[in-house]
Amino acid sequence: MNEPPSSWLDDDDDDPARFIRAERAADLDRLHRTMLATGNPLYAWEAIKSCHHPNYPMAYPEWVRDYLRDTAIELHVLARLLDPNNFPERGETETDADHMSRFEAWQRSARVTPNKASELTARALGLVRRGWNAYRQFFADSEASMAALEYEFPIGMTRREVMEGMLNAKGQTDERVVHRKLTRGRRLLERPPPGRSRTKPTP
Repeated sequence: MNEPPSSWLDDDDDDPARFIRAERAADLDRLHRTMLATGNPLYAWEAIKSCHHPNYPMAYPEWVRDYLRDTAIELHVLARLLDPNNFPERGETETDADHMSRFEAWQRSARVTPNKASELTARALGLVRRGWNAYRQFFADSEASMAALEYEFPIGMTRREVMEGMLNAKGQTDERVVHRKLTRGRRLLERPPPGRSRTKPTP
């Protein structure tokens, strides 16, 4: 974790800016945990946007820098019209000659057209995988989180009424479908104890 700038530490305890920065740091931590839980890099882009707040800019946290570094490497390869998939990393016991031979073979097989490189950019950014789309998942997870908040903290309604409203809104008759959505929403809203975080995407 990066240490906060020394100017932060000199602020008075009642300085509103300190509390705003602390709240935004907590938001960045929440985005990191959600990215770990879902495998969705759009949460890294949400963090980047947050860091560029006009009044309270913040340095990118390490996990955002890691994502940008890995993405930059992929785009660097694509810019040379090569598919970064199956890039031949050097083996620990591999000789220079053997590695160069594998690298040259990869270069011959990995050549792509500019149009194909454009198509592969979404994959390089982590936005698509086989059968998975980051935008579709982000929207579904946002809906699930909002539904869980609405159900757990109903305003002027009973939970039964909230449930019926959710069923009607989606034209559903099976409450199990809504309960599965609520369960995912609750998981996304959870805050693990300090020092613990999910390292695998939530199914």
